[in-house]
Amino acid sequence: MLQTVLDRIRQYLRTRQQPSSTGRTRFTAEEARENRASSMATLQREVRQLQQEITDLSAAQDLDGTGDDARANDSTMERLHRELAQKQKELAKFQARV
Repeated sequence: MLQTVLDRIRQYLRTRQQPSSTGRTRFTAEEARENRASSMATLQREVRQLQQEITDLSAAQDLDGTGDDARANDSTMERLHRELAQKQKELAKFQARV
């Protein structure tokens, strides 16, 4: 008889725990979606910023494309393009999950 009572208590506790774990899973999934959306928005801003910096630097090179400044601008342009490619790759990973 004691075993039957213990089994019933265990069964009752198992059924009571299931809804809360389901609720936590939903909450966690919602948090993940929000985090993903926030990360995507941040990456999109960073991509736009890098694109603008590249545009500005390109315009500056068109005005004065000689000497040491041109070499410095070339290395800066290469760095910006690398950063842009990296950010776009990260953004593509997030967009593939949506």
